[in-house]
Amino acid sequence: MTSKAKVIINAVGPYRFYGEAVVKACLTTSTHYVDVTGEPEFMEKIQLYYHEEALKKRVYLISACGMDSVPCDMGAVFMMKNFNGTLNSIVAYFNMIEDRHPGPFFNYATWESAIHSLANYKNLVDIRSKLFSNKLPQRKPKLDLRKNIFNHEPTQRWYLPFPGADRAVMLRTQRYFYEKHNLRPIQVQCYCGFEKYYNAASAILMGSIFTTLCNYQWTRSLLLKHPKLFSFGVFTRGGPSEEKQANSTFNITLEGEGWDKKSSAPTGEFNVLPNKKIVANVSGRNPAYG
Repeated sequence: MTSKAKVIINAVGPYRFYGEAVVKACLTTSTHYVDVTGEPEFMEKIQLYYHEEALKKRVYLISACGMDSVPCDMGAVFMMKNFNGTLNSIVAYFNMIEDRHPGPFFNYATWESAIHSLANYKNLVDIRSKLFSNKLPQRKPKLDLRKNIFNHEPTQRWYLPFPGADRAVMLRTQRYFYEKHNLRPIQVQCYCGFEKYYNAASAILMGSIFTTLCNYQWTRSLLLKHPKLFSFGVFTRGGPSEEKQANSTFNITLEGEGWDKKSSAPTGEFNVLPNKKIVANVSGRNPAYG
């Protein structure tokens, strides 16, 4: 198949099981490769083991071209281009407005990917130790992760750290800008929003249980066999209806802080606190499969 195409678009996950073989085939026939994965381990594994071969063959291997993580990553690039100063940090606030039609919101492959990503998190740590052996420079003030539930007044919602791939993808982009273009890397944090405090609190409880169940083979089997039961109907083998997809929307608010003056070097520091802000909004329909 790859020998008959100039570009292969791979939309079949989980990519940890089905993606690498397609990448290898594309490299064999010098075919460009694009996917919509939201699996950091897969993306960074491909970069670690196939980047040099892709360079030699002048083949593009491009991941995360879906909701993970085009809106956040391109939103950050937009802010960089329009800040007119030195941008130090970006905080992304992700909100999904679910359609009220009955039925699941995500398909089974997304559920399966999440389970195996949590179960194999140590693999990602090992890959990153090899791939990113050179640390990015320290930047001040440091943008710390807010681990507890907090309220964000501009959006009037409650937030928790977002477990998706967006931050990982955005940081890879910032590393590229720093290493290849000598630009100051921007700090990034991502959060997901909830309408009510108790919704966020419930998400913490369910997330803790889910993570624990992912760590043992026999409980993973139960999760994989019964997605509807353990996800309370959010995931099923059948996936969402076209009507539900078409009527679901998302909004991402990106807030940036920095200084109104340009830094003379990518590692340059300022003696004053950030004095300039920028806000960008990205919105659309069908965030999962549009």
